[in-house]
Order: sequence, then C-alpha cells, then structure tokens
Amino acid sequence: MRLIRNPTIVLMIFTFMLNILSFFKSIVIAFFYGTNVEYDIFVMAQFIPLLFSGLIMGSLQGSLIPILISSEEKFGEEQTLRIYKSISLMIIGSVLVLSILFVRYSGELLRSVPIGFETEHFELLISLSKVSIYILVTNCVISLLKNLYNARRHFAIPAIATIANCVASVLYIYLDPDKNMYTLCYSLLAGALVEIVVQAVCLRRLHVRYPRGFEFRNPEVKRALWMTVPLMMSATLGHASPLINQVMASNLYEGAISSLNYAEKLDSMLRQIFVITISTTMLSSFTTWVAQGNMSALKAKVNDIYRIYGYILLPLAVYIFHFSPYIVKLLFERGAFTETSTRYTSSVWSIYSIGLYIFLCSMILARMYNAIQDAKYQVLVSFIGLILSVGCNVVLMQHFGHNGLAVSTVITSAITTVLLYYFMTRKIGSILTRVTILDLMKIVGANASMFVTISILKDVFTPRGTIQLVIWIISTFVLCSIMILVMYRLWGVKLTLTTRSVFGERFGREA
Repeated sequence: MRLIRNPTIVLMIFTFMLNILSFFKSIVIAFFYGTNVEYDIFVMAQFIPLLFSGLIMGSLQGSLIPILISSEEKFGEEQTLRIYKSISLMIIGSVLVLSILFVRYSGELLRSVPIGFETEHFELLISLSKVSIYILVTNCVISLLKNLYNARRHFAIPAIATIANCVASVLYIYLDPDKNMYTLCYSLLAGALVEIVVQAVCLRRLHVRYPRGFEFRNPEVKRALWMTVPLMMSATLGHASPLINQVMASNLYEGAISSLNYAEKLDSMLRQIFVITISTTMLSSFTTWVAQGNMSALKAKVNDIYRIYGYILLPLAVYIFHFSPYIVKLLFERGAFTETSTRYTSSVWSIYSIGLYIFLCSMILARMYNAIQDAKYQVLVSFIGLILSVGCNVVLMQHFGHNGLAVSTVITSAITTVLLYYFMTRKIGSILTRVTILDLMKIVGANASMFVTISILKDVFTPRGTIQLVIWIISTFVLCSIMILVMYRLWGVKLTLTTRSVFGERFGREA
C-alpha cells in the first residue's frame, strides 16, 4: 500500500502549493483586467492553443506511459529510451508544422468560426492567437518530459517545475510595465520555458540520459502512434465542448466568457488537487495490474477511490454551491473585478461544483481504458458527448445565459460517464460492488440532507466587510464539516476499504 499511497500524497501536497500560486496569479489578473471585453478576447485567443495542448498532452500521457512501462520490460531501459526519443521527435515535428500552419492561416480559420466580436476586437483576437500558438509547442515538450517522470512514479519534480512555471509567469506580469493582453501571452510562454528547463536539468538526478540513435522502425513506435490517434480523437471531441461554450458565450453579454474562465479556474483548482493527482498516480498502477492480469486489484482500488472521494467531494460541492458568492467576493472583488463579475462567476462555479465528483469518476474510468489500451469506446462516447453538449447549450443558453452553458457541461459529463462505465463493464465485468453502491447511496442521502439544511439556514446572517467575510467563510466551513460528519453518522455511513488486503497479499508475494 505504501508504494501506491505515498506518490499520491506527495503529488497532492505539491498540487496544493501550485494552486495557491495559481490563485494568487488569478487574483493579480482579476485586479488588472477584471471581466472586460479585452480579457474576453484574451481568453478566446488562448483557447485554440490550449485546446490542442490539452488533447495532445492527454493523449500522450494515456498512450505513452503504458508503452514506456511495457517496452522497458521487453527491451530494457536503453532501447526503450531510443524508442521514446523517436516518438518524441515525430510528435514535436508534427506540432511545429501545425503551429506554423496556424500562424499562416489563423485569420481564415478564426473568421470561419461564428465569434461575436466586433471588427477591431476580432483583429486583436487574431494577433493574440498568433502569439499564443507557441504555447502548444512548449506544452508538448513539457508533456513528453513529464511522461518520463510519471512512468517511474516520480511525481515531485514535474510538480516543482510547474510551480516554477507559475512563479515565472506572475513575475513577468508584475515586471512588464505595459500590462496589456500581450503581457499575459508572453507570461505564459516565459513560464513554460522555465518549466522545460527545470524538468530537463532534473532528469540527470534520475540518471536518465538519452542514448544515441533512433528506433523509428520498432513495432512499439507504430503501436504508440496507433494508440495516440484514437486517444487524440477522443480528447479533441472532449476539448471541443469547452471551445463551443466559449464561442457561444461570445454572442452573449460582456463578461460572459471571462466569468466562465474564472469559474473554470476555481473548479480546476479542486480538480487538480483531488482528481488529477489520483488519476495520474493510478495510471502506472492500473497498467501494471492489467499486465499481470490482476483485475481484482484494479477493481478493488476503483471501488475504494469512488467511496473515499464521494465521502469528501460531495460535501465540498454542497458547500461551494451555497457559499461560492462569498468566496469569489473575497478572492477577486477588487480593482476591475466588480460586484457583477462576482455574481456571474460565482453562479457558474456553483454549477460546476455539482460535476466535481462526476469528473473524478470519468477520469478514473479513462485511466482504466488507458491501462487496457483500448480507446475506441472513449472516441465513441466523446462524439456522443459533443453532440449532447451542443444540443444542451442551444436550449439552456436561451433560458439561463452563460449559466446554461455550465449546466450543459454537467449534464453532458454525467451522461458520458455513465456510458464509459457501461462499456467498461462489457469488457471486464462488473466493477462496483454491492457494498460500494450502498455506501454511495448513504453518502448521497447524507449530503442531500445537509443541502436542504444549509438552504434553510444560510441567510440568517449576511457578512459586511472583509473581516466579517473571512470569519463567515471559515466558520461556515467548520460548521458544515461538523454537520456532514453528524449526517454521515445518522445515515450509517461507515467506509470499509478492501484494498488493504489486496495490496498486502500482492506485496507479500513479491517480497
């Protein structure tokens, strides 16, 4: 158990530190830029590069880490590194070509998208996009370096490098006297370059040195590329949904895109700490268990993850749903970030919080698909999700504005998660045990009881001023924590983990 638990805890600690810095960066950006139309343009300019970055980084992690683990067992470390170097060179070359083509044809590409900006704002969008596209190249290199660490279960150094990225980015914003939208673009590039340098230098600590030569004709190279293509298709469809949200929001009122962006950052912090950490550390473990044919260990771990994180994330979602306006006001409402900005952002964040646990379930299922090296169902489900997202957006946006886009995201995520689970059970059989299902039902019931109780009592006091606001947020969080523990006791929630015996048996045999 120690082998599995410690990397998760280490990564969670560093992720928490990173998100504190990211919060500080968001506060700085909110102070200088607020939710005005120029910041809306910057967000749109970032989205296409970040879309491609997300789909490339996600597909590379899902396909290359299993290849690294299996190739090292077959060929040894030296030949595996030559294989990985060959794959990396091909991917970086492809990304460079894609970036050059985007710079050349960015105007035509963006004009083909129904973005609701005026002419002068649209020209700024094109200009910022040409600068931002190089983030795609740097993020690709970062992902390829990070895979080498993750395959060896070394998660601290990539996390430290990401922290260095954030620090460098914030310093660039502070030091640039202009503080315009180009400042934000160049700050991202500066931070990414710092992260690459830190990761590359620290590889020597792991005694990882690329050997001479390439292995372009090795079957593992072809297999890796074939695995990457469907994963990239799945990621493209998945990441297209937020892009569609941004495009649709650009046809709404001023501040709609910015509010979605700030709410996404707040939600992303929780996803990084609670979801990405466990899904990242579990990928190599899932891959090892699948290679050994030990599906009972994999299923037992998934059951424990769903129970433990349901126990934690559902109460957190209830708290955010009710108290997000106070948190957003405390964090952001100053400078150009107005009371209206707070109202727009907090309403979206409260909706996103409902999907936090759903996102965890989806990510764990995605790692299971990565481990069994089967991506066809992910592509199918992502395509279904894209169609659902567009349909829900059109209907809900008409009635609820930018909040409708957030509701659409949660609904689509829930449906696609159910589909992923269904297709996975067809491949490996039943996953959730009766005990897990009963525990989750009790957890949902306890949190529903707390939700109703808070709805009745939360308006008994309205804080005035910053000090009262801080005291109110802390005190309500403590009271809600006590309340959910009482509710769990009343509902008879008792978590019983099954993986202790599974891991103990496995490691005992290995010893």
